[in-house]
Amino acid sequence: METMQDVKTKSARQNPEKREGRVATATEDQKTGISSDIFFWATVGVMAVSLGYKMVRKGNASGFINRWTPAAVLLFGIYNKMAKRSARARS
Repeated sequence: METMQDVKTKSARQNPEKREGRVATATEDQKTGISSDIFFWATVGVMAVSLGYKMVRKGNASGFINRWTPAAVLLFGIYNKMAKRSARARS
């Protein structure tokens, strides 16, 4: 198993200038225009959909939506906030 130092050494050799790739840069440029409130309200909406499925007795769908989707939406929100801060730091 590789140690953390091995991983850092390989990473430094592969990308010595520590630049983001084209896809990551384009994604960050697009996402930084999105308000953090949208991610919060999207999460609340997903929880409401899950509750709706539970009320119409679609337990499997409700459980899947409730377990995975809110976490994914909130993680995208965290990524968005980090990208915004990174963009501010660069300018």
